[in-house]
Amino acid sequence: MNEAAFLAFENITAVMETILYGGSMAAFFSPFFGGTASKKSQRPFEKMLLIFIIYCAVYFAGIAVPIYNWQCMTAVILLLPAIHHILEMERKTAFFLAILFFSIRGLSRLTAESLYFIVNERFVVVKKELDAILYGTAVNYTATALLQFALFFFLLYLMGRRLRSAPLLLCGKEPIYLCLIPVVGILFTSLIYAMLFHVKDGVPFQVYEQYPSFVVLVPCGAALFYVGTLAAVLSCQEMAVLREERRAHFAAEQQIRAMQKQMAESEQMYLGIRQLRHDIRNHITNLKGLAQKKDAAELEQYLSRMEENLRDHTMKGDNQ
Repeated sequence: MNEAAFLAFENITAVMETILYGGSMAAFFSPFFGGTASKKSQRPFEKMLLIFIIYCAVYFAGIAVPIYNWQCMTAVILLLPAIHHILEMERKTAFFLAILFFSIRGLSRLTAESLYFIVNERFVVVKKELDAILYGTAVNYTATALLQFALFFFLLYLMGRRLRSAPLLLCGKEPIYLCLIPVVGILFTSLIYAMLFHVKDGVPFQVYEQYPSFVVLVPCGAALFYVGTLAAVLSCQEMAVLREERRAHFAAEQQIRAMQKQMAESEQMYLGIRQLRHDIRNHITNLKGLAQKKDAAELEQYLSRMEENLRDHTMKGDNQ
C-alpha cells in the first residue's frame, strides 16, 4: 500500500466512522422522544434523521475545514439541547444524553487505543518496507476500529437499557451532579489523547512507549469512569423512585386525614341524632302526660319551652 492509498483509506474510514457514530447517536436518543422512555413520540424517524444530519454535518465540516475534534463535539452537545422542543424532550435530558454519548465514545476509543498500540508495536513497526508498514497499519487500524465499535455499541446499549428501565426525573442540581462523571471522563479522554503522541527534540514519542504501564492503567481508568457513570444513573433513578413514593405516601396520608375528619364529623352527627331522638321521645311522653291531664295552660307553656329550646339549638348550629 502506497501513501496515496493509505491517505484514501484514512479519509474513507473517517467518513464511515462519522456515519456509524451519527446513526448510533440517533438510535440512542430515539427511546426518549416524547419526554419519557414509555411515551411514544410522533414521527420518531424524522427526529432520528435530524440528529443524524446534525452529527454528520458538524463532523464532515470538521474534516473539511479542518477543526479540532473537541470543537465538533461541543457544537453537537450545544445544538441538540437547542432543538429539544423538536425532539420532544427536556433540554437537560438532551444535554445529558449528548454528554453521555460522547463520554462513552471517548472511553471506548481510549480502551481500543491500548490494543492498537500493542499490535502495532509487535507486528507492524518491526517491518522495514514502507508499503508493508502502511498496509499493516491499515489492517491493524481496521481490526481495532471494529473491536472499538463493538465495545462502544455494547456499552451504549447497556447505558440506554439502564436509562429506559426506570424514569430519570432530574430535579434541582441533580443534572449537574449526574453530568459530572461523564464530563470528567471526556476531559480524561482528551488529556490522554493529547499525551499519546508528542515530539521531543524532533523525535516523535508515544506515551505508551515511555510509560508501558499506561497500556493497562488507561483502560482501567476508562472502565472506572463508565462504572461510575452507570452507578450515578442508578442512584438518581432510585432517588426519583423514592421521591415518587414519598409523594404518593403524602397524598395517601392527606386522604387518610380527610377520611378521619369526615368519620369524626359523621360520628358527631350520629351522636346528635341519637340525642335528638332521645329528646323527642321524652317530649312525646311529656306531651302525652299533659294531654291526659287536659291541662291546656301547662301544655302551652311546655310547647313554648320546646320552641325556645329548638330556636337556641338552631342558632348554635348556625354559629358552628
